[in-house]
Amino acid sequence: MMLKNPFALRNEQIIMIEDVPLEERGLDCNCICPACREPFIARMGEIKVHHFAHSGKGCNELNAYMMGLYMIVDEYIKKGNPVLLPAINIIYQKSEYSFITEENIYDKIRITSEDVNGSNVINCTSRKLIVFEESEIISNDGKPEAIIASWHDHKLAIRITPPDTACAYGKVSRYKDYSTLELNLSGEGTRIQECTKEKLFEYLRRNERIYNWLYNAHVEEQFPLIIERSKIYYNEQQEKIRIRNEKIAQEVRERALHEKMEQEKRERERLERLKAAQEKAAKEARERAIRINQEKAARQERFKNSFRTERLKNPDRIINYWVNDIQKRDPGRDEIGCIVCGKDKLLEEFMSTGIISNVFTGMCIDCYEEISSAHLENLWENIYD
Repeated sequence: MMLKNPFALRNEQIIMIEDVPLEERGLDCNCICPACREPFIARMGEIKVHHFAHSGKGCNELNAYMMGLYMIVDEYIKKGNPVLLPAINIIYQKSEYSFITEENIYDKIRITSEDVNGSNVINCTSRKLIVFEESEIISNDGKPEAIIASWHDHKLAIRITPPDTACAYGKVSRYKDYSTLELNLSGEGTRIQECTKEKLFEYLRRNERIYNWLYNAHVEEQFPLIIERSKIYYNEQQEKIRIRNEKIAQEVRERALHEKMEQEKRERERLERLKAAQEKAAKEARERAIRINQEKAARQERFKNSFRTERLKNPDRIINYWVNDIQKRDPGRDEIGCIVCGKDKLLEEFMSTGIISNVFTGMCIDCYEEISSAHLENLWENIYD
């Protein structure tokens, strides 16, 4: 869309196209360009939007538009109309892993005029309506840069963001070292084009959202406090992290100790069960050995008693039986009877005590193993007594 300029100078006063009567259209408007001061034509047809244009070559239309816009805002200020200075609230980032320094503070803060509260918010200034005592347009090569307004030994710069139709003008920023207030009219192209000067003044008085801070020295005054608070928060969080990590480490150590104690307890219980099983097995083995010895002693006692009884009944039977039967046996006989078990067995199944030469004990090997050699010696001594 082609830029249409609604501003012009007439009798050294800034006016708007809608302030010009229809009968004064064309050169009859008696207007000049705010920037180059060349004659203007008031184009007020029925088809196109009303606007001013150079009657000759003139200057750049954007410069003319912006100079007119700055002039009308400057007149608004000079007439004692209040200008809203928004509240300044700084929201800074809090992190448990880093803190704010002078080098990174601009990346860690956000300035807003909204009513916000919180532990990471610093309320610098409150909302104010200021009536400036003086104002002056600062321009460079015919291009307006800012309005310097002052009151009570204070000065600030006002910079205007024009409607989107003047997009070639670019984004405004801080002006030098001045606290800089933005007057943002980026979405108001149609309103500016179609309203009178008084209606525009009324709009500037009532619409607070168009005023924003681009830069304010009060913000930098709070930097030391922001850095200090950021470091305090960082140190507190680091201490909490340290305590939390120590707690986790302590829990890990306690869990490992508990597992170790449980493992040792299970090992002790296993060893106790093993020891109990071994003691039980040893006890059973001792009891079994005692029982076997008792049974063996009982058998030996029975044999001894039986042998004595037999000796009393027939003293010569045993001697004669073994001496006569073995030394004078029939050469054709292959088996003899055991005096203990009574079974007939081959001669090879009998063994000598090694005490009585060439005389067999009369017991087979199986029976002999159950009777001790010492008892046999005593037995034969009793036999030969």
